Amino acid sequence: MTVACAVILLAGIVFVVWLHRTIPPLERLNAPERALALLVGRTMDLDQALTRLSPWERFFFELSTGDSSRELEQSIEWYQELVEHSGTPASELELAILHLEAGRRDDAIRTVEAWVSLREPYPNYAAAIRAAYLGVAPDRATVGLLQAELVEALPSGWFYDRVMVNLADAAGDKTLRSTIDAQSFRRQDALLRKGLQLATVEWMLVFVGVGALAWIVRHRRDLGAVRVGEASVPPRWPAGPGVQVLLVGGAIEIVLTVLFLFGESRSLLMRFLAIPLASLPLMWLTYRHLLVPWSLSARQAFGLTPGHLGWANLFLVVPAVFAATSLGEWGLDHLAERMRLTNHWTEWFDPDLVWGSGPMFLMSLIEYVVLAPILEEFTFRGLLFATLRRRVGPFWAAAISSILFAAAHGYGLLGFASVFWSGLLWAWAYEKSGSLLPGIIAHALNNLTVCTGLVMLLRS
Repeated sequence: MTVACAVILLAGIVFVVWLHRTIPPLERLNAPERALALLVGRTMDLDQALTRLSPWERFFFELSTGDSSRELEQSIEWYQELVEHSGTPASELELAILHLEAGRRDDAIRTVEAWVSLREPYPNYAAAIRAAYLGVAPDRATVGLLQAELVEALPSGWFYDRVMVNLADAAGDKTLRSTIDAQSFRRQDALLRKGLQLATVEWMLVFVGVGALAWIVRHRRDLGAVRVGEASVPPRWPAGPGVQVLLVGGAIEIVLTVLFLFGESRSLLMRFLAIPLASLPLMWLTYRHLLVPWSLSARQAFGLTPGHLGWANLFLVVPAVFAATSLGEWGLDHLAERMRLTNHWTEWFDPDLVWGSGPMFLMSLIEYVVLAPILEEFTFRGLLFATLRRRVGPFWAAAISSILFAAAHGYGLLGFASVFWSGLLWAWAYEKSGSLLPGIIAHALNNLTVCTGLVMLLRS
């Protein structure tokens, strides 16, 4: 049975890798045109709002969010991919606007010349672009007609405003220009205010965490300085039973996940319960074959009951781990910018968080901030890392478990590196603190920060 489960587990991993390699990113997302228009429009709005900050304010904002100098170039690359994938008229119009805003007039001119001989709405789009950007001065009546066309084609936001500002200037319509500017400023200021609030909270957490991290480094020889629980790492159970439980439980989890997610039931509740229900067999096998034979409770085995000093240390370790995670991810982001690497936008865009209904939004948030941290820390640190520690040292156990943890997320190179770094730190936290609680809470804070940023930027 163990061998058969190992084969099933390996097949599941190969299948996930195969899906990631063979299915284009845009096919994994419903309505990619709508999603990218919203993402790029809000990003460009925020980038314009940043120009109104002082240099030092913008410097500290971009330290945590990344350099915005390549946003326009990156948006063009994403839109070129989208146009090749779907080729909708609105996406082609948005790409032409991006080309012109980036100063690529020749690319836009070639596109507009090709539009003239095509069916509607392309000729109307060509007329709007020529009047707004290419020196064909319109009168106010023409601007009104073009505006009506653009309202149908473009969502309210950055793309629409950029064309209308240029049309108003070309026609000398100062009233229209002031109206468009006013609505742009209101939208951009709201985004900037949210972004600054989030960046301030994150910097405060990191500042506190750096202080906690410095204290931990200073007292690193004191073995009780960061102890939260009494979990033994390596654990009491031998490596053999631990590996068997992981293989059998992991295989059952893969089978159940496939049945839940691709079965006939499409209810919101079943989708929400799929992950915890699929994890139950692994939990039961852990209890039956790893805890009971060695007279352990879950609280003892995973350090889930801090003592008096444990609670104090918990409030020390969690900020330190969160700060190290954030600083490492910021460093990776800035290194990737220098190397011209980036995550594909579909990796972190979640439609349920962006425009899902209230119940769907709430369930997705609970999944990311509550269920994922608990179940993933239990599996990858409480079981996998701990079992590996029976055979290898802490570094290799953390590295191997973090590689598998990162691979399970199915991200590209940059996303893999970020998850791998987080996995290393959460394994360290478990080793030193004797409890899964610091990793679970730091994991939840990290996911909450990502979800909050996505919601504040994109959810209306």
